[in-house]
Amino acid sequence: MSSATADQIPELRFQSFTPSWRVCRLEEVVDMYDSLHITPKEYVAEGYPMIRVADIKDKPLNFSECLKVTKDVFEQFTKRYKPQKGDIVLSRVGTCGSSIFLETDTETCLGQNTVLMRPKINNEFLLQLIRSPITQKQVDRTVVGSSHKTLSLTHLRGFKIVRPDEAEQRKIADFLTSVDERIGQLIKKKALLEDYKKGVMQQLFSQQIRFKDDNGNDFPEWEEKRVDELAYVNPKSPTLPERFIYIDLESVTKGRLHPPERIAKADAPSRAQRLLNKGDILFQCVRPYQKNNYLFNLDGAYVASTGFAQLRTGDNNSEFLYQSLHIHTFSKAVWSRCTGTSYPAINSNDLAEIKVFVPHVPEQKKIADFLSAIDQKIESVSQQIAKTQTFKKGLLQQMFV
Repeated sequence: MSSATADQIPELRFQSFTPSWRVCRLEEVVDMYDSLHITPKEYVAEGYPMIRVADIKDKPLNFSECLKVTKDVFEQFTKRYKPQKGDIVLSRVGTCGSSIFLETDTETCLGQNTVLMRPKINNEFLLQLIRSPITQKQVDRTVVGSSHKTLSLTHLRGFKIVRPDEAEQRKIADFLTSVDERIGQLIKKKALLEDYKKGVMQQLFSQQIRFKDDNGNDFPEWEEKRVDELAYVNPKSPTLPERFIYIDLESVTKGRLHPPERIAKADAPSRAQRLLNKGDILFQCVRPYQKNNYLFNLDGAYVASTGFAQLRTGDNNSEFLYQSLHIHTFSKAVWSRCTGTSYPAINSNDLAEIKVFVPHVPEQKKIADFLSAIDQKIESVSQQIAKTQTFKKGLLQQMFV
């Protein structure tokens, strides 16, 4: 292997290391095995986990989520090789270049369009290198197809990599693995908070847990009301402003608004009709099972798509109603009223007729404040995850060449 030149020394490097990095092909530092190009005839409830392309998501693999195959199928798919602890599995289709690291000796096999790589160098270093921008650029250059992207094994074998000596590999791997562990801890913390909120919501909205008023007295009993008794559904909007920020169905994910775009009224699509006030709730009417709803509390001119139902509360607490839209019984009622198959949707009039149990406004506020505080903690952890992932992305950009 040839020696790396100066321009192949990384921008960011641990000070104790000085040798130049060496250039080689990927196939020189791994044993590479392609998967069988067949699909099992059936999957079973109990059996051996099969790692498919859908399971490869650049994060730790959960074997319990993998589909299972029989012993005969497992033996057929592992006749040439058996995956083992320390191997790297990479996807050749769809999300080409995505990879996972096998952390245990769990008996498993690989589905089609996957590649197993058994490193001859530090395996954790190689995993980080494969996930680095420099390698992903090679993936992007060599994939073929648009709707069905494919990465050939020949191209993969020929990927150029630049690597340091073993001691520096280990140092880089340990450092980046510690960053991954931090991200993993934050993801776990977020999941625990989300599970806690689900449990608390179940108890609050089933009235197993009740708040008391400021004097320690019980609040009045809850009442069953229709949505349109709690909020104006699609209130008539005044004339739209000449320029506004448009919120369509793709703008919201799980209560979070993506960076929106300001557009001119003349360029707006016909479905841009719902001028928003603070406190308005946007309920996703198309594919409502995704629960991409949004509680609007921003300043400025915002207009939403008619793909949302717009709910404007009067005396009722908008945060409480927003939380109510996400409990299981409400979702079930919505789903039973949906029409269509590919894009199931609920009509705003049908949404308005759904009944929910609600307390008096003071108790609504206590419940809303309590759940909002949990949401703020979840959002804070989400931001920490995003910042740490961005930090790692920057490290990968600077630490590999």
